[in-house]
Amino acid sequence: MLRPLRPWLALVRGGAGADALSDIEASVCLAEQLPDAECDFIGIPAGRRRCVSTNAPPREQVDMLRAAQESGFDAVALVDMLLLKKITASAGKSISRYVSSARTVEKFCAVLQLPFLPTTAQTIYRFAALITHEGTLKTMLSAWRKFHHLAGYHWPAEHSPVLADVRAGARKLMAPAPARPRIRKDRLRALLQHCVDRKAFFRGMSYMLAYAFLLRVPSELLEQLRPGILRIDEDQTVHYGPIRRKGQLLPQSTLEAKCVCKHDPLLCSHMWASWLLSGDLSADAAVFPARYYARFISGLRSDLEAIGVPSGEASCVASHAFRHGAALDIHDADGLAATCARGEWRSRAVTSYVPASKIESRALAEALCEASEDES
Repeated sequence: MLRPLRPWLALVRGGAGADALSDIEASVCLAEQLPDAECDFIGIPAGRRRCVSTNAPPREQVDMLRAAQESGFDAVALVDMLLLKKITASAGKSISRYVSSARTVEKFCAVLQLPFLPTTAQTIYRFAALITHEGTLKTMLSAWRKFHHLAGYHWPAEHSPVLADVRAGARKLMAPAPARPRIRKDRLRALLQHCVDRKAFFRGMSYMLAYAFLLRVPSELLEQLRPGILRIDEDQTVHYGPIRRKGQLLPQSTLEAKCVCKHDPLLCSHMWASWLLSGDLSADAAVFPARYYARFISGLRSDLEAIGVPSGEASCVASHAFRHGAALDIHDADGLAATCARGEWRSRAVTSYVPASKIESRALAEALCEASEDES
């Protein structure tokens, strides 16, 4: 039986001082054979990258663990962080997200001179009162709770009505989020024409795929696009997948878009997919480099300004702009059920994309029921 994971604080402060966390994260990269770009991002010196094949025999894995220890790593902390990495991955989270949340909570506890592990229900309520955004609070409490369980401690706010009230109050008092600009069909057409005029076909292809398949840009387009996941049928229908969508542990969604070359070639995903597949990239080669999102969103905002969108509006465009615009276009053309099917919505989350004024409660229930039946 595995012993409970040592408290996060002990992992960080029991290692090599202030740099212990980066050392542990470096060790995780070493053991998981992440690309050099990932190692560069967290500042691992080239000489400390001892990549281990994920298919290496157990004896080689143990030998590499010993080599890491001889290089100055805390072997126990390394294995514990690998354990945490596997557990967080099973929940669809990242270890960096858990550690970042835990750091914030630990700083809060330090200010109040209260223990991070184990904590009390009153401390949790106080922390919850400090955080104004409900989604952020949910993430941080989830990480704090996970570290309690891994360290063998009881989470004192389990099913707490007080915590539920605090979170409901935060939701009620939170200022309404500003409306994000949508990239709908007419604006997309102007963007694509601008890309064609400037021979920026790579950007145009990314805009078209994001819109046609209602993709979340960083996670479902930039991080997953490979030529091998694009397939064009004889009738020129484009299939995109399988990809891992939000909440999925493994790639299991394959999306499709019909060819509209005959009456709207600029807005046809078939034309843009064909352009990508005509290149010399191998089937499993990453189309976008690591951490490309900042460049993507900066280029998109510049392109929007170039086609006449006011700079104030263009600067607010975010990663879901194409998904928002496509959802509303599909709803206006084909109704709510088609929108839920294309965007793979099976909950009320679709109401964040289609204004409530356009949706009737009964229609929403029927659309979600139909989407659930399609999934089964």
